[in-house]
Amino acid sequence: MFRKGSTRVEVMKRVMKALKCPEVYKTIPYKTQDEAKIKQFIYPYLLKEVESIYLDINKNQQMCATRKGKKNLLWEGNVNTTINHIKLFGTNHRPDFVFKFNPSTKIAIEIKNGSIGSELREGIGQAIVFSSYYEFVSLLFIDSSKDSHIRESLNGKAEQKLIASLWKNYNIWFDII
Repeated sequence: MFRKGSTRVEVMKRVMKALKCPEVYKTIPYKTQDEAKIKQFIYPYLLKEVESIYLDINKNQQMCATRKGKKNLLWEGNVNTTINHIKLFGTNHRPDFVFKFNPSTKIAIEIKNGSIGSELREGIGQAIVFSSYYEFVSLLFIDSSKDSHIRESLNGKAEQKLIASLWKNYNIWFDII
């Protein structure tokens, strides 16, 4: 699954790790929260990880890493940043976050919260749309079903085949929490 440049794969792993930060999901009742509230809780952890990426991979100093992190992690919920819409099929689309790691590597980050198949399909569809514009896409689906049946299916053969295909064909890193 991982072969698209070791630094880029490391960045993608770390972005997903931040999105799945256990502190967020232990702190809030995420199964009953709306997406906006979840993103609000995730943002500081994602920003901290982005700063850490700049420290570790780019060998930036702390002050520079903090400045670059704040400048290069865009969030649709932050009134001080703008994520431009992508126009495709006559409609506008934009991800929840964008991480501009460097001038040639932009990562769209989409968080989808749901409990039924149509919400899962919507998240995957959004990620595919974003892959037409961004080099990489991180898609985290938050299973809010009472019995966690979507997350429980993650290791199924068909599911693993689809996950591998999303990465191979679209540069979409997909996971479920």
